[in-house]
Amino acid sequence: MNIVTGGCSFSETRHCVDYHRFDMMDDYDDMQPESGYKSWALHLEDIVPNSKVYNTAMPGAGNGFISRAVIYKVNELLSKGEDVNHVCIQLTACDREEILVDVDDASSETDKNLLCHHIPTLDGGLENGIDWEKIKKDNNNKMWLKHSYGQDSLLKYYYKYYNNDEFSVVKTLEHILRLQWYFKSNNIKYKMFCGWNIFSILPKMPRYPTEVRHLWKMIDWDNFWFHKKLGGISEWSRDNLPFEERFITGDRVTDDGNALDEHPSNVAHKTFAKEVVSKWINNT
Repeated sequence: MNIVTGGCSFSETRHCVDYHRFDMMDDYDDMQPESGYKSWALHLEDIVPNSKVYNTAMPGAGNGFISRAVIYKVNELLSKGEDVNHVCIQLTACDREEILVDVDDASSETDKNLLCHHIPTLDGGLENGIDWEKIKKDNNNKMWLKHSYGQDSLLKYYYKYYNNDEFSVVKTLEHILRLQWYFKSNNIKYKMFCGWNIFSILPKMPRYPTEVRHLWKMIDWDNFWFHKKLGGISEWSRDNLPFEERFITGDRVTDDGNALDEHPSNVAHKTFAKEVVSKWINNT
């Protein structure tokens, strides 16, 4: 059984947090997939019999990148004559934006670290590094620049002049619809869910713009999973796991009592994969 998955750092655990900033460097090796710490996506291979997971998730990815990466992988498998039995996608914050840029224009240190591509042969993978000569030759020197609020990033202009809540939601709904239409046209079973309540900004809009309302009505919400109202894996973990088992930083907290980092722990990933995600697959 072939399963394609997608998401941000809530679905790809490598480099999902700043280990050094959280004094976790001594634990670094223990926090890698090879040592057992892996996302819900990869835990599926241990839970769903005879399954092969193709995880396209990348830390820092926005919903545009997530949708492109998933569609690329599914299309690649189909073009090779392989079956795609199920697709599971974790959506991320609505305001994350990526732009396709010339590598040479991404001159700041921030932007150099955020260049990526949803096509693995161009990106080089999280561990292998980017082959810049290959990018120049095969992709006209173009790479995707992941979202950044940094003052030295090209994207500072987007967030300063163009970004707003309504626009962010509209784009996310369009990404969802693109995935929905692609899967339905290829008769592929799929499920989408959120890393957390990414639509929490909706109640702040006293009256949704027409652009939001008409797109919302077009989405097949039967192929969505929410915890309670609009929650995701974060809210599910809060209601099903003790505090010290929910997060990658365990029971360590900030001065105000919040988790030091809110990325899911290995226990949260594994339990979510077993008790939630696997049921989507086994029941279809």
